[in-house]
Amino acid sequence: FYTVVSVGSRHEFEPGKSGFAHFFEHCMFRGTKRFPPQKWEAVMKAAGAANNAYTSDDLTVYHATFDKAGLESIIDLEADRFQNLEYSENAFRTEALAVNGEYNKNSTEPANQLEEKLRDTAFDRHTYKHTTMGFLADIKDMPNQYEYSKQFFNRFYRPENVTWLIVGDVDQKQVRALVEK
Repeated sequence: FYTVVSVGSRHEFEPGKSGFAHFFEHCMFRGTKRFPPQKWEAVMKAAGAANNAYTSDDLTVYHATFDKAGLESIIDLEADRFQNLEYSENAFRTEALAVNGEYNKNSTEPANQLEEKLRDTAFDRHTYKHTTMGFLADIKDMPNQYEYSKQFFNRFYRPENVTWLIVGDVDQKQVRALVEK
């Protein structure tokens, strides 16, 4: 089960606002009223699911592998978190600081430092100028951007920007019915 969102770091065109595509890769695991993180994890575990996510320049992908018996539950979870994601300002700040920590950890790798310098040099105006992580100054300021995070989510995490790819021993009509539901 792949959820492909048409938002990556190239969509971060506003000055001072890079890193939000990657931030939401993390934040989407924060839960909703109906499925807070512990309940979300319990449903995934009951389905035998292995799940993760990644962000690139062009898109963000959430993926899970599980037995087809868990399909309805997983579709329900995905639909709920895309429609009802909920995070407090404190949770936002905590996750933004975690992203900063990830940046710091990754920046110790010489290859990552080289990519960051290369992009900054190669691109003058294109949003590929910054890596998927974003510019360091923007990441450091991210904990102060709670209201902007809501705007970013509402702009990109919309049905017209999302594609579900469901592959396996499933019946197409049943899957369509579950997705429509």
